[in-house]
Amino acid sequence: MRYVIIGAGIAGTTAANVIRKQDPEADITLITNEEYPLYARITIADYAAGTFPRERLFLETAVKLAQDNIKFLSGHTALSLNRKAHTVICVDRDQEQKILSYDKLLIATGGSPRTLDVKGADGKGIFGLYHIDDSDKIRAYLKGKKKGIVSGGASLAKDFANIFASHGLDTTLLIRGPRFMHKIYDEYTSEFAHSMMEKNHVHVCVNEEISEYELDANGCVCGVKTNLGRRECDIVGIGLGINRISPFIETSDLSFNNGVLTNEYLQTSDPDVFAAGDIAEYFDIYTHAYRMNGDWPAARQQGTCVGKTMTGQKTMYADVVVDTLNVFGVNISTIGLIDYHKTTSYIRETSSSYIRIITNDDRAIGGITVGDPEFTVKLKRAVLERKIVQSNYI
Repeated sequence: MRYVIIGAGIAGTTAANVIRKQDPEADITLITNEEYPLYARITIADYAAGTFPRERLFLETAVKLAQDNIKFLSGHTALSLNRKAHTVICVDRDQEQKILSYDKLLIATGGSPRTLDVKGADGKGIFGLYHIDDSDKIRAYLKGKKKGIVSGGASLAKDFANIFASHGLDTTLLIRGPRFMHKIYDEYTSEFAHSMMEKNHVHVCVNEEISEYELDANGCVCGVKTNLGRRECDIVGIGLGINRISPFIETSDLSFNNGVLTNEYLQTSDPDVFAAGDIAEYFDIYTHAYRMNGDWPAARQQGTCVGKTMTGQKTMYADVVVDTLNVFGVNISTIGLIDYHKTTSYIRETSSSYIRIITNDDRAIGGITVGDPEFTVKLKRAVLERKIVQSNYI
């Protein structure tokens, strides 16, 4: 059996290792457009901030993959998929094409940072953050810089705020909406995140977005124009989230929305093609809707499930979505379905923590925790078990 896996992140690499255990004779090819095998993408922001050593990022080696008889193709980008012929065409950095034949294909390509399509966007000193190479470039460029602008109200914006503040920059966060993570967090949680950033010398400005980058004579960013005026800076971080749908996906004739649509087994509209990690928009049996959950633990679990399913041991991916964001030392977690309409909430607020449980027909469907990781685990279990909860639960 021939397995091709596009993407060597935690989902793709986990799947490759599971397939090898399930099928010792399998022909497995793992390809990535990066130069490295698996590394801890969740800590590249800490590495860029100078609080995590580079050598500890790497979790897999090309030697180990070779020992496990997994063909590792680095620096290869998937160009097109021929589902009828069961082939993938990819190209290396020298633009030499390679045709890979498969019986089962896994797409675990993750995403790429969103950018702002405004004047000056091709200037130097404007960064996204998704790969280890991004962190290397940011660290090198930060030397001698004094003022940083971060654009965005998503989790990646917090990462940039932490990176710039850790390097002693006068840092300003521009949020296009009314508050940080306003589509997910309630008002208390967003305001708490704002206060933590302000305490760590990050100035938070809402309802403001960049309309133009100003570049100096060397093509380096030296300021930004916004809907509210002009701000000086010498580095910009874009924290607007990621794009998941690449030209490879667009031309694949697979069903996709924000990600590649799959069933609860991470199987796409083509029975021989699967998706996992950031790219997968899977059917969630708990909410009966399509969801995305590409955080590290979820992507690893998806890799395990899809690896088993691809080798014939059909394994459903069924888990409650938990997204945890560390905001300058305090964990903020969202659990399950965050729906403030036609639901009931139970809230507990103390000097050191905040909990909001969201219920529907008295059963826990989701919630938010701030500064209470133990209750995060408890609430996830309650949602998994569809537990009946009331105010005395907290």
